[in-house]
Amino acid sequence: MSCEMADARVEVILRALPAEFSTDQFIAACPSSGGTDTGAKCPVVRQGNRSLCGRRLGKYSRENPGRVAKTDEGPPAWWSQRDGTAAHTTPRATVPASSASRSPVRQGHVDAVRWMATPEFAAIHRAHEVALGLGAVYFRPTNKGVVTLALDPNAPRFVGFRGSDDDESYRLRPGARVEVDELRARRGAFRTWAAGLPQAKDEERAVVRWLGDALRSKLELPGMSGPWLLLHQEWRFVTPNGNGRKADVLAVHQPTGRLGIIEAKDTASKGPEASTQLRDYACFWRRDAAALAPFFTSLLRAEGRLYGNAWASAATLSPEPAATFFAHPAESGMTVHPLAIT
Repeated sequence: MSCEMADARVEVILRALPAEFSTDQFIAACPSSGGTDTGAKCPVVRQGNRSLCGRRLGKYSRENPGRVAKTDEGPPAWWSQRDGTAAHTTPRATVPASSASRSPVRQGHVDAVRWMATPEFAAIHRAHEVALGLGAVYFRPTNKGVVTLALDPNAPRFVGFRGSDDDESYRLRPGARVEVDELRARRGAFRTWAAGLPQAKDEERAVVRWLGDALRSKLELPGMSGPWLLLHQEWRFVTPNGNGRKADVLAVHQPTGRLGIIEAKDTASKGPEASTQLRDYACFWRRDAAALAPFFTSLLRAEGRLYGNAWASAATLSPEPAATFFAHPAESGMTVHPLAIT
């Protein structure tokens, strides 16, 4: 099933509707349906079972408690014939402002990546490398600066490179001063602090080690043929209701520039669960590729310069549909399987 029949379609429809709307209005606004009277032409309905768009709209309603009310309006006439079921009462919902206004990339993200491409940040990266070793930390651009995540073997999960709960030094902003001796001292404090944290699932600890290996290999993720280069860890895609959904790892194929989305689980048996999540992420990417591809291009180039990957430092990310992968820990590291999403 295509993305137009999932979250991307629902978001487009919601943006076109008034603050309050009925299910009839939702169907009429569907760009594929031809309106309420010809709604049965919608390719989703032709599947002969419950509309995927309807399920997505129901999920949206459940995620927005207090925004849904009962209505006396029934579904359109064609609804009761879609699979032989009787008509039923449908909800009335309102659209949160975030579903129409939240950008997939915020200005803070852009500023953070722009800073990562400067000599000032290169010096910060170099100080961490001298003090801790290459690949000991991962620099994640956020809307509020660059976060330094520890890739220490003792890290129980993804946590900031900090010495205590109150230590905010792992959050970097332009003008930050980073000294080699201070970083070395913080490493000891970090290990003491991290020892008291609860352990994360096996896949998260495995991804910590996997990303460190990639940074020590000029961004190339071990276990993936291509090669595929590390781009981002836990990027938040924006859902139709304006919330965020985190993809475990984003990668870029060399030399095509195609985006890869990787979902990690603790066992190989969780492939179906990963497939469901990857289908959503692939849809979010197709919806937002025009905005995200230039931003990810800037990030890839900045990372290429920091980690000595000449191709990445001049590459351009393609907006074509993403490749999707399922990963899980193995004795030799991460095992990665391509998953075709239809």
